[in-house]
This record gives sequence, structure tokens and C-alpha cells, in this order.
Amino acid sequence: MYTDEHLDFWGEFFTANRLHARGVRFDTFIEDPRAIARAVIFRPRLDDIEDLVMREGFLPLLPAQLRAIAKPDARPDENYCIGCGCTDSVGCLTAGGICHWLRLDAERHIGVCSECSDVVAPYDQARACGAIADVTA
Repeated sequence: MYTDEHLDFWGEFFTANRLHARGVRFDTFIEDPRAIARAVIFRPRLDDIEDLVMREGFLPLLPAQLRAIAKPDARPDENYCIGCGCTDSVGCLTAGGICHWLRLDAERHIGVCSECSDVVAPYDQARACGAIADVTA
């Protein structure tokens, strides 16, 4: 039913993300690994949270606040995406493999991954007004 490559790839993914410790069985996971990865690993998009905050009349979130929402358990030196919350160690799954950084503030450990290209313009605006340091692609 599944090729050896398919099972090897998703088996490594399953193990690396410790999905068994989160209560996910491999036989369930392998039936629809992308959907389960999205549901179990990745959090709601940060722009949805920030839109809600802005509608309520609050100021935009600071990078440290975005980080706390995105990955409260992330290592302090690990980069994370402000769009989806993926990190250096747990990237987005794409047809071509794992995502990569389109923008990255290595000093603050925040950036925009290749799956969140819609967040590049707001990120660049924040960088232009000094809220985010220099960008490396």
C-alpha cells in the first residue's frame, strides 16, 4: 500500500516530532500524515491572532509577544516563523520537502518561511520602521 520511501520519510518525521508521546499512533498517522501533522504540531496562524488583537483596539504585538504565542516551549535560540510558527527543527511540509527562510532576523530569532509568503510584506514594513533588524534570505 505504501512505498518504503514513503514509510521511511514519515516514520522519521513521526519519530523526530515525538508524535507517539502526544498520543498519536503510527498506523493512524500514516493514513493522512500531513493533516495530522498540521493538527498536532502546528498552531493557529499568528496573523489570525494578531488580527483579533487589532480588531479589539490593542496595539500590534511585539516580537517577544509573538514568540510567546508561537512557541512557548521553543528553545530561546531557535528561529521561528511569525506566519505559521514553524521552527528550524520543525519546518512546514511542502511538496518539495521542508520549508526554508524567506526572511530571517537572526538576532531576534523570528522570520518568515517559504510557506508564509503572504507575511513577507508586513514583515518588511516592520523592518523598514525599525521594529525588526536586518533581514537575511
